[in-house]
Amino acid sequence: MKSLFILVLSAFILFGCSDGPGEIVTGFDNCDNCRMKINNDRFYAGILTTKGKFLKYDSIECAVASILEGTVKDVKTVYVADFNGSGLIDAETAVFVKSTKVKSPMGLNAPAFINESDAVKTLKDETVNPVNFSKLKEIVKTEWM
Repeated sequence: MKSLFILVLSAFILFGCSDGPGEIVTGFDNCDNCRMKINNDRFYAGILTTKGKFLKYDSIECAVASILEGTVKDVKTVYVADFNGSGLIDAETAVFVKSTKVKSPMGLNAPAFINESDAVKTLKDETVNPVNFSKLKEIVKTEWM
């Protein structure tokens, strides 16, 4: 019995905490900020805490709001969906564009891209003014919260 307990505890320690992004399942998971169902895989985001917990959000603005409001304090990494579908990318290296044509679930309309050239190719019909994650946090604070 003691061996079984040690085995289960070891498995929990090894696999219970994550060093990378968790999985977000559209149509199933709910946003940890607004509680809406996460339905759009081009806009969802996640926060990995320093304790290895992965929080899920329906948009980058909900993730940023959780940080700015102090709901989440122990942030290790913020992830955001690449608009072009390559999965979750680190928000610190992502390029965001405040779009007039692309509509996001929570209305900030700021898709994320791996780099500026991807943004320009994807949003070819509009002027692309890329911003980094720090600037996006300011935009969320002033225009969305």
